[in-house]
Amino acid sequence: MGIDDVLSEHRGEPPAQGSGLNERGGCAVDWAWLREKRIARVTNGLDDLVVEFADGTTFTVRALLWEGKPFLSFAPLRPE
Repeated sequence: MGIDDVLSEHRGEPPAQGSGLNERGGCAVDWAWLREKRIARVTNGLDDLVVEFADGTTFTVRALLWEGKPFLSFAPLRPE
């Protein structure tokens, strides 16, 4: 199964260039670079999820707090 299958419901338009916000004022992320990648391994900890792809790319999602409010951090936001 590829990441494209997993994200098939999230095919909206990418955010406006440079805005970083979606239509509801939250953070917008362009997931297009993850399409068609094959997942090799997934690991998780208390506050993170690490996806390793067959091509060696690693994608990390972390649950953090900003000014006392929860948010998700994605690294990298786009490929290097």
